[in-house]
Amino acid sequence: MAHAGSDPSVTLVTRLGELDVYRVEHPPARWGMVANAYILRHGAAWAVIDCGWPGPAGAQVWDDCVTGLGLGWSALRSVWITHAHPDHLGQARHLFERSGCVPAMHPEALSEFQFARGLVSAGGESAFAAQFRRMGLAFAEGATFPNPFGSHSRIAVPPDFRPLVAGEPLCFAGETFQAILTPGHCHGHICIWHAGTRTLFAGDTVISNGFPPIVVMPGTSDNPMGDYLATLGRLRALEAKLCLSGHGAPLPTPNARLDETVAYHSAQMDRIAGILSAGPLTATAIAAALRHRNIPLTALSNLGKVQVHSEILAYLHYLVAEGKIVADQSDASGALQYCRC
Repeated sequence: MAHAGSDPSVTLVTRLGELDVYRVEHPPARWGMVANAYILRHGAAWAVIDCGWPGPAGAQVWDDCVTGLGLGWSALRSVWITHAHPDHLGQARHLFERSGCVPAMHPEALSEFQFARGLVSAGGESAFAAQFRRMGLAFAEGATFPNPFGSHSRIAVPPDFRPLVAGEPLCFAGETFQAILTPGHCHGHICIWHAGTRTLFAGDTVISNGFPPIVVMPGTSDNPMGDYLATLGRLRALEAKLCLSGHGAPLPTPNARLDETVAYHSAQMDRIAGILSAGPLTATAIAAALRHRNIPLTALSNLGKVQVHSEILAYLHYLVAEGKIVADQSDASGALQYCRC
C-alpha cells in the first residue's frame, strides 16, 4: 500500500481492473473510531463508497483529498453508501454540495435513519425506557434514558438519495459491481461486490479491528443476530480474496475473519447459556456477569450501558428463536427473566 502524496490518511490499497482504489481515513468527531471511505479512480473520473464522520474535520479531509489527488468535484460520478450510520453517511451532504452528485443508499437504511432521527426530535424517552426497563436496567431517580441515536441529529443529509437496490449492477468506468443486501448490523446494510477481482467492500459487516455491534433497538429487526449470522454465511460463500471494510486495515483473507467473527459471537452466546445454568436472570444480571467486550458494567456510562444491553438483547433474542433459552416470568420489579430450556 502507498500513501497518496503527503497525506497519511489517503492510501492506495489496490487496483480493480483499470481502477485505483484509495482508502480515506476519517477521524471521529468526538465519538467512535476512525472510519474508512473509499475512492475509485479512473483517470479524472472518480466514485466514492461511504463518506466518513460528520463535522468540519471530515469535510476538510475530503477537500484535502480532492486537492492532493488532483481530482475535480465535477468529475465525481457516484456515491454509494453502505448504511446510514453517522460514520458512513456523515459527509454525504458535503459531497453533494461540492459536486451535485446525488448519493445512493438502500431504502431500508434511509427509513431506519429517518425513524431514528424522529426519536431524537421527539426526545425518544418512552421508546427506550420501556425496552430497557423491561431488561432490568435502571438509572438513578430522575435520570432519563440516554438516546443512542443522538448522533443522528448532527448529520446534515442531502435533499435526496437514489435507491441502492440489492442485486442492482453498479457501473463505473467500465467496471461492474453488485449491491448485496447484508442485514444484521442494521436495516438496509449493503455490501458492494466486485466479482472480477473478488473484492468486497464490506461496510460494517466485517471489520479488521474488532467486531461490529449487533443490537436490538426500537425500530430495528427483532432478531438481528439471526440476520447477521445468515449474512456472514452468504458472504463466506463468495470466497472473496480481499475485503475493504468500514474500519481498520484491508483484510487479505476475508473468510478467516468471517470465521473469527462467527466464533466470537458463538462464544458470547455459549457464555450466556453458561451463566443461565444457575437459574433465571434478567438481561441486566446477565450483562453484569458477562463483562461484555471485557468491560465491567459498572465502569460504563449510562449510554454505554444502554449500548451493551442492546447487544446482549440481540444474543438473547437469537437464543430464544433457536429454542436454546426461554423468556420466563418477570421478577419482582417487572423485568423479564431468561432461563435455559
